[in-house]
Amino acid sequence: STLNRDTILKTTLVELGKTLGLEECALWMPSRNGLSLQLSHALNYQIPVGTNIPINLPVVNEVFNSNRAICVPYTCQLARVRTSVGGRYLPPEVVAVRVPLLNLSNFQMNNWPDGSSRSYAIMVLILPTDSARKWRDHELELVDVVADQVAVALSHAAILEESMRARDQLVDQNVALDLARREAETAIHARNDFLAVMNHEMRTPMHAIIAPSSLLLETELTPEQRVMIETILKSSNLLATLINDVLDLSRLEDGSLVLDMGSFNLHAIFKEALDLVKPIASVKKLSMALILASDLPICAVGDEK
Repeated sequence: STLNRDTILKTTLVELGKTLGLEECALWMPSRNGLSLQLSHALNYQIPVGTNIPINLPVVNEVFNSNRAICVPYTCQLARVRTSVGGRYLPPEVVAVRVPLLNLSNFQMNNWPDGSSRSYAIMVLILPTDSARKWRDHELELVDVVADQVAVALSHAAILEESMRARDQLVDQNVALDLARREAETAIHARNDFLAVMNHEMRTPMHAIIAPSSLLLETELTPEQRVMIETILKSSNLLATLINDVLDLSRLEDGSLVLDMGSFNLHAIFKEALDLVKPIASVKKLSMALILASDLPICAVGDEK
């Protein structure tokens, strides 16, 4: 047994051909646009696969509206799967039966003429032209049973194919998620390495500069030396503050930063900021001034940092 749709249909046509002694057995499937039937499988392929016939033919509607196999004219377009009859032979009897398509998601049918024709393919069976055979009741019953069995098998095959496609999509999504996870982990490691460098390779040496600079200010210095040491100290403090701000921002992003709420002097914050950048401005020969609005409160509540 198999759940491959192409194998199911080929095997069905071959076995029906052998069992019933058919000249031809073919299957018309709904086209993608839903406006026609398309030849998908045949025993002898006397006309090309993919041949189309209109969906709104009277004979097509007649087959769709019957729940049993019915005889159709050998001259109708459904019987075009065989070559024309010539010579002394009588026209063969042709039977057509609808095959319910229980799962239609792969056919994308949007423009079918009416609701009753939405879910069927048509199987056509043709007796040999060189015999006087007629279709018997038990043969027609066999055709009905086979059509129903094919419908169920095709439905199971379609569901299996959809499940396999869903599985493949899930595998692709898992691969993409794994790649995204590894990229995120790489980014986290890179950030942690950067923070480690900021913390140990920059902040520690900066403190080594700030400490002796502070001690130097307590010694006897010339005015020029004092200005130079004060500039070094203020610039070092500014850089240390920036490093701490970067570390605080990283903790804020990962949710580990806890705000230290309290009351602080707002005017003093602005003055400290001015003192930090004023040495840099002096080096560039820029003048700076602090102007505070008269209605600016002296104290504020928040994290002083």
